Amino acid sequence: MTGGAPVAITRAGFVRGAHWGPNDTIVCGGDARIATVAATGGAVTPVPTPGGAPGEDPRSPWLLPDARHVLYTVRRSGQIRVVALDGTGDALVTEATSSGMVVNDRLLFSREGTLLSQPFDVSRSAVVGEPTP
Repeated sequence: MTGGAPVAITRAGFVRGAHWGPNDTIVCGGDARIATVAATGGAVTPVPTPGGAPGEDPRSPWLLPDARHVLYTVRRSGQIRVVALDGTGDALVTEATSSGMVVNDRLLFSREGTLLSQPFDVSRSAVVGEPTP
């Protein structure tokens, strides 16, 4: 961002959102999958079977602070979900009309045109309490 020539990290295919997370891991969504790649470059590693039903299009991934779980959005169903990078524990977090991100232990997302914030327990990968505008 401060200058210099762009550096190719990998060939990721069609990308629908990416997040440079902890431990210099980049997570990206697109091509009907979520995948990771090291920020230093290398091969793309798919996350096994995120998104629930076949044909769902996971996008806008957000690597959680534990660097082991990723939030992602399923556009077709209007869900924000979380899955471990090894593909286990795929679970619904909330319904939304936007992608989500976790900042300072708060899940930020929108629903029907309203920006919402909801406490998020990173250790459980789950929302806590009610969302507030």
